[in-house]
Amino acid sequence: MHEAGPHLQPRPHRTLLYVLSVDAPLHHRYRCMQRTTLAALGLQRGFLQVDMLRSIRLWYVFDRAAPTSDDLRLEQRRGDVLRLDAGATCLGKVIAAIQHAATRRFEAMVLSDDDAFIHPQRLALDIAEWGWNPNLVYGILSWAAGWDERRMQHYGYGNTPDVVVGRLMQEWQLRRSVDAPATRQGPFAFPLGFCMGLGSAIVAAIVAQLTTEPRLIRLQKFLGASRAARKCMPATD
Repeated sequence: MHEAGPHLQPRPHRTLLYVLSVDAPLHHRYRCMQRTTLAALGLQRGFLQVDMLRSIRLWYVFDRAAPTSDDLRLEQRRGDVLRLDAGATCLGKVIAAIQHAATRRFEAMVLSDDDAFIHPQRLALDIAEWGWNPNLVYGILSWAAGWDERRMQHYGYGNTPDVVVGRLMQEWQLRRSVDAPATRQGPFAFPLGFCMGLGSAIVAAIVAQLTTEPRLIRLQKFLGASRAARKCMPATD
């Protein structure tokens, strides 16, 4: 039995793994090292059938509009390169990956980086243990004090309970007293980008809100006007 939930019959569990990357020499080396490790663990051409029930499918996510190097042209033959209308930012790639996942059959999706160590079997097994829950949020979590509506970024950062209920809550309340409309959302948890898993229902809810929620529409316009950075900026991404 591969599920910890209420179902009595085992069911297939498909995990989609999206690795954010950029077309640059350093990241090309990262991908070479990561692919070598994954191949040694059994993942070939972006796919691994872990057992009769569990599988994992990997793509490296790039912005479709960015120029293509000779290295990336060669990499595209591997079958694990995914070019999307993602824009120049990491969060743009996250949103594009979520939209892509919504068009596939899957139980959970995971976002990671090209310089992270990934054990595909362990990841698939860990995710599948919660496969009965479509509202899954999986990963290493941190906390923000709040979200700034005007600057489109979070503020405050912490990991321990005393910091969250103490300093972060105080920082949010202080900002609300000065500029309440810009700081409606108080302390919230978020999974860090190098390991962030979402269940199918969470993905569907996000995709539905992208075209209807005014704050998300403004955020996408903001990202569309943003320039590329050498690395992800935590506050805005």
